[in-house]
Amino acid sequence: MRFRPSNSGEGMAFEAQFCERCIRNPVNPESKTQCPHLLKALCDEDNGKWIYGDDGQPICTAFRSREDANRCRTRVLKSKPDKNQMSLF
Repeated sequence: MRFRPSNSGEGMAFEAQFCERCIRNPVNPESKTQCPHLLKALCDEDNGKWIYGDDGQPICTAFRSREDANRCRTRVLKSKPDKNQMSLF
């Protein structure tokens, strides 16, 4: 079932829990790429990603955590150092 925030407080809480921590939503608001799911939701269109979960709580199925993505990048960088890059320490 589609999730539509009933008021601004509920919408802001949802965005704080998902959108502001998602890799699809850039930190820079002037970035050329923005989250298409957030844009559709703000235009009151069904984006297909904001739904109620099995527990009855709203979720975004497109959510990808920035923290998880950064951990993954750091792990890859540490495991494969670039041979052309000088090491400072």
